[in-house]
This record gives sequence, structure tokens and C-alpha cells, in this order.
Amino acid sequence: IDCLMNINLLYWAAEETGEEDFRGRGFAHFNTTMRNVIREDGSSFQNFFFDQATGAPLGGGTKQGLSETSCWSRGQAWGVIGVPLTYSYMKNDEILDKYYKIVNYYLSNLPTDKVAYWDLDFIYGDEPRDTSAAAIAVCGLHEAVRTMPLSDEKKMEYKKAADEIMLSL
Repeated sequence: IDCLMNINLLYWAAEETGEEDFRGRGFAHFNTTMRNVIREDGSSFQNFFFDQATGAPLGGGTKQGLSETSCWSRGQAWGVIGVPLTYSYMKNDEILDKYYKIVNYYLSNLPTDKVAYWDLDFIYGDEPRDTSAAAIAVCGLHEAVRTMPLSDEKKMEYKKAADEIMLSL
């Protein structure tokens, strides 16, 4: 999932060099990530494996989250910001529905004070918090409002969520 923070370097390289192949490779990698790393419910795997010989998808896992089936909060926050960053370069509306799922999963799995635990499977208890995930999500929500063609309702929802998280931080 963290590749969503790096793909933008390829879009930038395309603009700086005029080599459109960088943009195409970046967007292809983005789409592969969205297809394989983002689960149907909008949660994310921290990493994903492919067969080295055939390129066939093998499945997701984690080295940071609670388990293979849980959702590491910082990785999910990278999805919250990574998608709008790609949108700012590619202007592809087909990614909106998946983005709504990513954000909804993140926001729906926050504790009442809005600062995520280190894994989104926790919504209460004594587990450590991930303030970095919270700050990244705030940036992502603001980036979405700034760059994506959201409805006024979604813009208000995302601004409110960002403000609540920031206030809690």
C-alpha cells in the first residue's frame, strides 16, 4: 500500500522530462495496487505477493499489521492520501468509488476520539495509537477535497472528519 505514496514520482518525472512512459507505468502500477491491495470492503493489505515467474497474484499479507486479515492503520491512511495524489495527476473518475470505500473503512474503524489504533481491528482498549496514520489521513482528506470531483456532501463529510481528527491530535 505504501507504493501509493511513491507512484507520484513517476507522474512528476513524466511532467519534468516529457517522457509519457513514466506516467503510463505509474498509472499501471496504481491500478495493479488498487486491484490487488484494496480488499472488497475498502480495507487494505500492507503488502501483496505475485508469482515471480508468471506475475499471477498470490495474495496479501502484512509485516506491520495485526494479522493477514486485519488492516494496518498507517497503510490504510496511505490509501486515503495516495488515491487523491494520483487523481491530481490522472483525473480518472473511475477511482472514486474505490476511494470512497477506502475512506469509509478508515473513518468507520476509528475510536471515539478519532485517532486510530496501530491496527484498525482495534477500536478500543490499551493498544498503541498511530498518530502518524491520523495526520496522514487528515492530509489525504484535505487533498481529496482540493483535487477530486466530490459532491458538496462528501466535501463537507471529509472536511468535518479531517477537522475532528486534527482537533483530537
